[in-house]
Amino acid sequence: MDICYDELSGEYLAYQTDKICAFKDSRKELRVIKEVSVQLLETYKGTVNFDTKINTESNANLAITNNLLRKLSLQELSEKYQKALDKLLFFRNSIAHGEDTIPIEQKDLDMFGLLVQNISSDLTLSILDGSADRVYLKTA
Repeated sequence: MDICYDELSGEYLAYQTDKICAFKDSRKELRVIKEVSVQLLETYKGTVNFDTKINTESNANLAITNNLLRKLSLQELSEKYQKALDKLLFFRNSIAHGEDTIPIEQKDLDMFGLLVQNISSDLTLSILDGSADRVYLKTA
């Protein structure tokens, strides 16, 4: 399916531009601005490429995940995941940084496994619904 950039919604254009410009970086050199401008022009001439690489900024907590989903006009994850996801990220970060005094019980592992399955399912549904509803296109 070929889609031209002029068919995309403003949100998707902003997302594509943000991926190229990386606005968090304070690039002010003329050379960089020129490179970005040329890249934008070339990008917007062609058909849309929906890149599957996603920058989660850091740990993909609920706020970061929902911010990304919002940028893509997709259904956000429920707030019901907040507490459990925060706990999972706490365990993950503690272990990754060498902390070995946190007791990990089977019930935690079971809860984390179910959490990941549920979030994965909700993310998949959000993407499929967004695709079916063609949320990436301009509305009439």
